[in-house]
Amino acid sequence: MSWFFHTCIFSIYQEYKLSIYLLISFLVQASIVDIWKQKIPNTLVISIIILGLLNNTYLDGLNGLFYGALGFTVGLSLMLPFYIFFSMGGGDVKLIAAVGASVGALNISYIILYTMIIAFLMALIYICIKGYFLTLCKRLWITLCGVLAGFKSYLPPKAGDAALARMPYAPAILIATFIVVYDVNLEATLLTVKTLFYDYF
Repeated sequence: MSWFFHTCIFSIYQEYKLSIYLLISFLVQASIVDIWKQKIPNTLVISIIILGLLNNTYLDGLNGLFYGALGFTVGLSLMLPFYIFFSMGGGDVKLIAAVGASVGALNISYIILYTMIIAFLMALIYICIKGYFLTLCKRLWITLCGVLAGFKSYLPPKAGDAALARMPYAPAILIATFIVVYDVNLEATLLTVKTLFYDYF
């Protein structure tokens, strides 16, 4: 009986690992297409949703189906304001909701938080590489001074400015999902990177 129980647990664990591998592989594809074509195919999004719902249903029946559906709903609900008010792409919103169908409500909340942090860092690096950091600071300073002085002031971005470039969110979603599903210890990872950096330089 004990052997049968352990065999079932191992089988379920292997199925879970396989679903995570597939999820990550789908997100890798979405990231490549998002960077290359600046869009996320609906076929990939639908595939991730089907994968998540079927896998969770297989692992825990109706409870698993509810777990996946709730994750999808929470992911969609939390991201809709970014789509409505902050011009975030609809494909990015659908992708995060689709990931929620696989990882559940709590995990997708963490993934959204990490996605925003990672996307901000990626955007900052992009702006620095393109040489627009000082221009961005100037625009923000003029806007801030106008607000403090009580009048509206805004320096619109010029053609080619990084502020007008579309930010591909799929790579940030991929990294955030990897961190959450594999329970990456960020503090230890950053400490290791810092140590390697100091040892190298």
